Amino acid sequence: MNVTRITDWRDPRLGAWPALAAVCPSASVFTTRTWAEAWHRQIAPDTELAVLLLTWADGRAAGLLPGCVQRVQGARWLTFLGREVVSGDHLDLLCADADRPACLTALANYVLRAPDLDGLRLGELHRDGPTHAFLREWAQTRGLDWAEREPQVVPFAVLPRTYEDFVAGLSSNMRYHVRRRTRQASASGVRLRTVCEAAEVDAAFCDLVRLHGRRWSRDGQGGNFRNPRKVAMLRAVCGELATAAAARATLLETDDRRGGWHATAVLLTFHWGGTAYFYQMGWDPDGTSASAGVVVMAESIADAIRCGCTRYDFLRGAEEYKWKWTSQFVEQTTLSIGWRLAARAALLATRWNDRLKAAVRRTLGPRSWNTLRRLVTARPVPDRTGP
Repeated sequence: MNVTRITDWRDPRLGAWPALAAVCPSASVFTTRTWAEAWHRQIAPDTELAVLLLTWADGRAAGLLPGCVQRVQGARWLTFLGREVVSGDHLDLLCADADRPACLTALANYVLRAPDLDGLRLGELHRDGPTHAFLREWAQTRGLDWAEREPQVVPFAVLPRTYEDFVAGLSSNMRYHVRRRTRQASASGVRLRTVCEAAEVDAAFCDLVRLHGRRWSRDGQGGNFRNPRKVAMLRAVCGELATAAAARATLLETDDRRGGWHATAVLLTFHWGGTAYFYQMGWDPDGTSASAGVVVMAESIADAIRCGCTRYDFLRGAEEYKWKWTSQFVEQTTLSIGWRLAARAALLATRWNDRLKAAVRRTLGPRSWNTLRRLVTARPVPDRTGP
């Protein structure tokens, strides 16, 4: 099997990307070219593009790794596109399951021989997935330094054929809460709808940025849209996905008394490959609608079912509200493997850093440690694209 590194988005060989994603069970909206290219252009334009295309001897495409080369801690790592800043999940090598062993073997041999790569750092791999298992065993067999860090829980719900069946599967308290809040919203005269046309999605996204920022500013925090490059990237992704009705915004709106409607809550989802990905939500902290988040989430799930989705993905994070909708989840992790001195030194430094954090956490106790973390993360820091 041959491995070719593609370093230019204009390369026609990238045309194999959609077909390889279509046959890959672990592919997600975050492994699409739309997401990866927008991330590279808007978030990390100085990062070296390194999409690896794997082909059979007869030239047929077998697999594709959406990659780039990042310099972190003095080492050059092959990493996934689309991860940092925008929280891309479910990242993986794109190929059919039957071809994965051959593709991973070729990939491992290639990166080990590449003179400009010190290590492999792949984030948001499924911990129980075949790529993670292969690479970890490969590192151990070769005697390479490796580390597994940044575990993430990703809740999801399997969707039945009807929304009524979905609600019936919730706990009795949650069923009552969802139905009651939805009735109250309807009785109060608000408008609840989901839009998917490009111009409407763009307007809704701008409302989302505004509402999300307003909500978090109440707590003295900037929220997730402080970075203008992130906003630009997500707007570009929404615009492109909206051409296929795949970017969808669920809105809760109130009458503005001037002949129009004013958004008080917005929830953004991406539909791809039969899965609805809940990306972000924002609501007016001064709004009069009770439990606006519950109402728009319920409508977003109903919209996903109407569109034929079979899975609703809440993405990374074990926030309490997610477990009211589901009890299912997958685990993600970042797997780092180093074979040259720079990467090995970086992994050693990371291990010592983790040990120091653990010691401080034990000394301070959980409550003081969490307070310290909030204070540190609330401080403005320069944007970085390294993992």
